[in-house]
Amino acid sequence: MKKWTLVLLAMCSLLLLAGDYNEERLIKDFDKLFKLETVEYEGNKEMFVAVNDADAAEYGDFLKQFNLYLAMINQLAETHKILDSLKNFTLADAEAEMMTQLRANPLLKKELLPLLACYLQANGHSVSMASEPKLTYGLKEVLPVAARFFYPHMVGGKFTLHICVGFNGLDTLIPAPPAALAAFSFQAIMSDRPEFIEFIRYINKSRAEKEVQGIQVFQKEIWEWLENNPKLKNLLIEEYEKRKDILPFMLVAGQDASA
Repeated sequence: MKKWTLVLLAMCSLLLLAGDYNEERLIKDFDKLFKLETVEYEGNKEMFVAVNDADAAEYGDFLKQFNLYLAMINQLAETHKILDSLKNFTLADAEAEMMTQLRANPLLKKELLPLLACYLQANGHSVSMASEPKLTYGLKEVLPVAARFFYPHMVGGKFTLHICVGFNGLDTLIPAPPAALAAFSFQAIMSDRPEFIEFIRYINKSRAEKEVQGIQVFQKEIWEWLENNPKLKNLLIEEYEKRKDILPFMLVAGQDASA
């Protein structure tokens, strides 16, 4: 009886180890986060790397919570650059090649592994992976990043306001902001909040009153207004509080520098 007890305990231990998540498994799971999509555009089939639907095994709730965060990380990792190399593949081979390149992408690995680890741990899973201490940022560091997702600019001589992963004012920040802050800021701004519409209305109204003003001067005024806007500040605080157990950084009101 003792022998069988020891055998059962050993088998249970192996099952527990097999159920653990480690870095290799998390990287493999990138195929549960991203997918290759094709769309018809002007008679041509165009491919793009998209965030997966929110029904992926193990990560369904994660994808619901962090869809926009992942979209921003996807953009910053410049995964769109791999698409030209996939054009001569069959769809199945293109998907396999895409995943090979995504799993090797250094920014994806750096940004997604701690996020996935925190999510799994918060949901009762064991994760065996070396981890770095969370960096700490202050609101004064996050607000300029969030402000620059409201991107007023001129297109074909007409005023346009973009709020998206690709067209924004992030490149005006020197040094470039940490990817996690950019992703978090985009997620917060695009949440279903009335402040979002308020900001857009203010910017459009302001531009109507300053049509002759140079666009770069106007951009600077808008970004300064947003950086000092208490409603944007509260929006970021509330978004952080909602997701802080999984986010790979800490946000502290009033702190100016990473620690």
